[in-house]
Amino acid sequence: MKDHRLQAVKSTGGRQTQDAVIQQIFARIVEVQSVQVDTVSGASLTTKAVSKAVENALHPEQ
Repeated sequence: MKDHRLQAVKSTGGRQTQDAVIQQIFARIVEVQSVQVDTVSGASLTTKAVSKAVENALHPEQ
């Protein structure tokens, strides 16, 4: 975060963190500045899971 804007989203681990789909989801989140992004075709569950993980990282108190 810089000036209340996401600059990048990175994973802290996991076996699929370099997956192209996950990187695409990260890029969409940064682009729209929201975890509410359109799902990646063929990866609806992954999109939802990654979005929720980013949301939890941004707002751990919820």
